[in-house]
Amino acid sequence: MTGRLRRPAGKSLASRDVALLWSATVFDSGATWVIRIVIFVRILEQYSTSTLAMVELAGILPSLLLMPLAGSLADRYNARTLSLLSMATQVTCLAALLLMFHHGPATVAALYALLTIGNALWQPARQVWLYRLVEPSQYTAVNATIGSVQGLMTVIGAATGGVLTAWNPDLTVLLALAAQTCAAIGTLIARYPTSTGTTPAEPGTAPAEPGARSLLRDAREGVTLVDRYPLARSIIWVGMAWGLISGGFNVLIAGLALNELHSGSGGLGLFYVVDGTAVVIGSWCAARLRRAGHLPGYALAYIAQGVFWALMFAAGNVVLGLVLFGVMRLASGVIIALDTTILLETVPESLRGRVTSLHMTTYNAVSQLSLALISGLLAAVDIQSVGIATGVLSTAVGALWWITTARRANLTYLSAAHDAPPRPVAAPPHAE
Repeated sequence: MTGRLRRPAGKSLASRDVALLWSATVFDSGATWVIRIVIFVRILEQYSTSTLAMVELAGILPSLLLMPLAGSLADRYNARTLSLLSMATQVTCLAALLLMFHHGPATVAALYALLTIGNALWQPARQVWLYRLVEPSQYTAVNATIGSVQGLMTVIGAATGGVLTAWNPDLTVLLALAAQTCAAIGTLIARYPTSTGTTPAEPGTAPAEPGARSLLRDAREGVTLVDRYPLARSIIWVGMAWGLISGGFNVLIAGLALNELHSGSGGLGLFYVVDGTAVVIGSWCAARLRRAGHLPGYALAYIAQGVFWALMFAAGNVVLGLVLFGVMRLASGVIIALDTTILLETVPESLRGRVTSLHMTTYNAVSQLSLALISGLLAAVDIQSVGIATGVLSTAVGALWWITTARRANLTYLSAAHDAPPRPVAAPPHAE
């Protein structure tokens, strides 16, 4: 029996398939944070902050090579199949980490790299999948919900990872494996709607054709065509600027909590509990902003994020540092909730996977460059100076984005929702 997957306005967020993707994101994000805390603590127990930075760099770099193609794959192929491939890769890597975690930082970095490669497929595929399941009027709510989910699992994953790692690291890796398996099950059960119509191609793009050469061309077209959408382009640029500043975010937080404030693994977990809680609250607030407040709110959040990040490194006290970090991540929650909405609002559906992937690729590529630079700086400069400098630069980025781009783009952004084309009714291949 075949049924039709309808998306009535105001009800789509509660649909079975959206809920399953939401739950898959919960478990995937939780597993990511649990294993990240294990890696941070275990590496810093035996090696320096610079070694941790090198493990992070080696672990993330290969996924950057895949990200441009991941967006093209999500635009052209079944997002459910790509998501399942991502989940299978991550489950396999976590199982391997459980068996080989004690083989040194090189082995950990290699398996971490495969894990992040799998996750690189998941993010653009999930975004395309979600946008097929909900009405355009609910894009902001969907993105805010995903931001809240990721913030919530930062709390749970980081707290659990911090406590369990201090007691039994192997059990902690096993927990991450169980969570990732649950994410894979949720993805497997969720249905992927197949459009009854066709999505019009963006003018200037060539017809789709099979093969790796076509995928590379699609990725190049995504880079070229984004120039036609100034607001989306500005979000990509501001993301690159923040990536240059915040590439060492996790290393700096771990170094501050463990080496400067001497708070132990439990203290590091507490920092991430504050992180996740604040992101959830910030995402909740952003979802309730009127559309006219999206661009000003995004700019103000960028400025606040930089100010309170710098103040946290100047505090020199665990309690005050946690409070300042909480305010900083509250602003980050607003950014996380609005970022994808603003990025994709003026972009046609046929380019969304590639634009999402381009945003992720450029941000992460610059982040890894920043991570390498910060690793070198930490060998010569104290961590407080690096943290304060990056905060000041972040504040400047937010202010410049508002002055140079956002004020002029506000009218285009406000009118984009009224210009959205009708969406075809979608039906899953098999309802039962």
